[in-house]
Amino acid sequence: MPGLRVGYVRMKCATCKNEAVEGLTRCQKCRERVAVSSKAYRKRHYEKVITASRKRYYDNRSALLSANKQYREANKEKLSAYDYANKERKSARMKEYSKQNEDKIKVRKKMYNLLNKEKISHTKKLYNLLNKERNSINNKLYRLANRDKFAEWTSKRRAIKRQAYVAPVNRRTIFDRDEWICQICKTPVEVGVGHMHPLYPTIDHIIPLAKGGTHEPLNVQCAHLICNTRKRDRLQVDTLEQIHFLSSHLMKLAQRGQS
Repeated sequence: MPGLRVGYVRMKCATCKNEAVEGLTRCQKCRERVAVSSKAYRKRHYEKVITASRKRYYDNRSALLSANKQYREANKEKLSAYDYANKERKSARMKEYSKQNEDKIKVRKKMYNLLNKEKISHTKKLYNLLNKERNSINNKLYRLANRDKFAEWTSKRRAIKRQAYVAPVNRRTIFDRDEWICQICKTPVEVGVGHMHPLYPTIDHIIPLAKGGTHEPLNVQCAHLICNTRKRDRLQVDTLEQIHFLSSHLMKLAQRGQS
């Protein structure tokens, strides 16, 4: 029986003081033996051990949490040093666990979010209030570093608000397709200028979203910021080519609405 073996090892270690480690009741060999037997027992009775462990935790939750908090406060330097020394090992273990338990983690997160909606909302609001300046700086830095991505997200959001049909639109692909020429005034756009510059390249909806247009590569074109601003939500029908495009595009929209 495991209990008898542990008792026997303990007794033996108490007698052989030369082999015992300072501050422990067992010598190294006996400790290893007990660890192996404990591991084997946990493997054989996994569900039983987990159930008992969870029950013990929930029965003594408040006491355990307060003890854990006290220990962390008393050993801040020690814990931070340990975390720094084992940073890579902990990261690798977390990644491995996440890969093996992806579905389990998703379910747990959903359950937590459902059960703690008010708590999460309150925490977010409090954090935003306490970190207004920091958030503002981070947002500005992110926008500067990811101008195209942010502009694409803004256009997509506007289209969704209008309940328009939305398909992936890559700004660079559209600009390359139109050869970096404004399709309104037929002159080249300026590359590398600030986003408030009049000749800055923007995405213009040929049939405006306000007129029932879609957000997809077929319905967007390269345009100067100034030309796009002047055009606003008006239809541009200057050439026969544009008239043909508008009529064919409207037919496609009608077909999509029927299906």
